[in-house]
Amino acid sequence: MNSLERVTKAIEFKTPDRIPLAGHAEGDIVGVPGDANWIVRTPVKDPETGEVKNKKWYFDENAGEWRRRDIYGCIHRSADRSLPGYEVINHPCENLDDIEAFEPPDPDTIHPFLDKFLSSAGSLPDDKYLLSSIDPGPFLVVINLMGYENMLTAMVTHPDKVASLYRKVSDYKLELITRIKDK
Repeated sequence: MNSLERVTKAIEFKTPDRIPLAGHAEGDIVGVPGDANWIVRTPVKDPETGEVKNKKWYFDENAGEWRRRDIYGCIHRSADRSLPGYEVINHPCENLDDIEAFEPPDPDTIHPFLDKFLSSAGSLPDDKYLLSSIDPGPFLVVINLMGYENMLTAMVTHPDKVASLYRKVSDYKLELITRIKDK
């Protein structure tokens, strides 16, 4: 049974010859080849210094910290880019009145990873599924847009507004997934 057949059987709730594996280094961990072509973001390195460049992050001299603006308009900060964490310091939908006007990014112009993902698909073996992720998920995006405490409070006081924002973000994510599926 090849990888494509194995994953298909699992998706259809039929019994494959073994559990399908997917991840970044599953072969190195368990000695079994993975069942998906995993597409990952490739860091950009400066050819002279070898330093990894992250086009999203910039150093704010006035604040003395690294910052970035995500595709939803949230501003993140990180005191140390060698660590994976960040804090969102600007929430575009912190005010409930801003939710109605909020529009998610246009998938035709704003999602550069989708282009890389789709262009990689043709060069990979066709006996495996193409696997990736579109981070972050809708729940985290809504938290970032509203702020955690605001979102939790609004889920009780204004559930219709939170649901509306969640729907906008989810529809955007589903559109990206549909485009990947259709390629």
